[in-house]
Amino acid sequence: MVKMRIADFKEIEYEDLCADPMAVFEEVIEFCELEWTDQFRNTINNYQLKNTNYKWRQDLTEEQQQIAEHFSKQLSNNHIH
Repeated sequence: MVKMRIADFKEIEYEDLCADPMAVFEEVIEFCELEWTDQFRNTINNYQLKNTNYKWRQDLTEEQQQIAEHFSKQLSNNHIH
């Protein structure tokens, strides 16, 4: 069985990826010890990422939003950084 260490993972935030995909992918490429190429840069530039994290609020009532936020905070508090 392979034992995974926290150092084996690179955490990225969805919001950061949407805001600046080039910078995030540069970090990932460096973390993975891969070579950054112009072709990869061009591929990233061909995609437009849009943060849609707000969409869940459109379909939930105020009460449902409060419940979702409560559990989200609990999960965040238990998350290993």
